[in-house]
Amino acid sequence: MKYALLLSALALPACESARDCLENVPPDLRADTVRYVLDKSLLARSYFTQDEVALGLGAGTPPERLAPEREALVVPRAIGLTECVRDRTRP
Repeated sequence: MKYALLLSALALPACESARDCLENVPPDLRADTVRYVLDKSLLARSYFTQDEVALGLGAGTPPERLAPEREALVVPRAIGLTECVRDRTRP
């Protein structure tokens, strides 16, 4: 069973943007997550669509202004989003 899961993960199609990975972030955390990723330079803006950048920069809270409990929700998702994009995008 572990091997089947690993093989299915390796078979994930490559993507050109963060869109596929961003769908794994709960909708109520997306703006703050994108803002965090962009402000901390975890990924380049070019991985995001214009709408995603506008959402993050327009509706997302700057990382230094996140409440601690909100930050505890956003940071792991930002890291997960970053790792997902780096794993799935073409070099």
